[in-house]
Amino acid sequence: MKKFFFLYVLLFFSILSFPQEIVKNGLLPQHPNSDMGRVVNLKQVFSIKDNGEEYFFRSPFGLKVAPDGGVFIMDNKEFLQFDSKGNFIRNYFHYGLGPSEMTFPSGYQIYKDEIIFFNMSPNKLIWFDKNGNFKKEKRISFNQDLEFLFSNGEIFIFKSQAPPIIKSDLSIIDTQEKFLSISSEGDVVKDRLYEYTSKVFVGRFSENNYSKINASPFLYCENDLNSIYFSNSQTYEINRFDVVTGKITMKIIRNYKRVKTSKEDEKFFIKGGIFFNGKMHRPPIQEYIDDILGLFKVKSNLWVVTSTVNPEKGIQIDVINEKGKFVDFFYLKLPEHISPYYLIKNEYVIQDGLFILIERDKDYNFSIVSYRIEMPKP
Repeated sequence: MKKFFFLYVLLFFSILSFPQEIVKNGLLPQHPNSDMGRVVNLKQVFSIKDNGEEYFFRSPFGLKVAPDGGVFIMDNKEFLQFDSKGNFIRNYFHYGLGPSEMTFPSGYQIYKDEIIFFNMSPNKLIWFDKNGNFKKEKRISFNQDLEFLFSNGEIFIFKSQAPPIIKSDLSIIDTQEKFLSISSEGDVVKDRLYEYTSKVFVGRFSENNYSKINASPFLYCENDLNSIYFSNSQTYEINRFDVVTGKITMKIIRNYKRVKTSKEDEKFFIKGGIFFNGKMHRPPIQEYIDDILGLFKVKSNLWVVTSTVNPEKGIQIDVINEKGKFVDFFYLKLPEHISPYYLIKNEYVIQDGLFILIERDKDYNFSIVSYRIEMPKP
């Protein structure tokens, strides 16, 4: 009897620890159709430019779209909100260390009727209602550098990178990154929710003084209240990650024809640099462009912005269904003044039929431009 009981227990735990589902896709969608490879155009809705009075754009980042079509953007000592027509509403940023005040907001979540900010130095979470009224704040007990990824209102998922082990003055090295979860009270729930290896380009100035920039891709988007999709590979690999259990529940792979980096497009792939010994040093240009340039949840599907560009049609976007199957693709035709590979270094959002992009002209003037995605009627 004990022997059978042991076997049942062994079977139970073997089921629990069964590896994630791996979905392998081919070069073409599973069920090709006549509409496959169609061209999708964009029509401008509005453009938000620096007005120099209520707000300004120096180096905008952190672009997100609210469920009502409103736009949020961060900048130097600014956290700006605009309505669905591009009209300015408010700046949430108030400098200081007191309640509702910020020093360096570096991430946020639009959750139901709340805006939840993450502030660095000190690390804390700050809640506002949809009308901009301060509700509460909580200090975070974890004091290392954090990157805010996602929240379902109860737990907050952050990414943290371990200090690199530097063996030479200037090099690309492996380092460890991890996801960790923090409660709405600011306490660490799981310190090592998930770990993986990434690459950084490092310049060492002295024994304990160095500068670094990331040399590995990391893209993600929300799937539902308990999971995200992320890709941290230069090749076509996407993970569906359960933020509660810390497990990858699905790995999506596609047989993909990689695109080589051309001399003409090299300027789009420079990932910053390190000023070292009186000279600017940059990581070497990759032989191949990263296969995946963006991940966006659109209704029940995942839209994957790829490195494939057709000069006449635009940049290719794959459609992956909720089972991880490659079911469709189309070409997004960008405005003539925007190169498809401009998307590598500049933030954009695809949501609710809109494509919203941080644009920059030759004089480094920024604007936030919203386009309507005009899908062809079947």
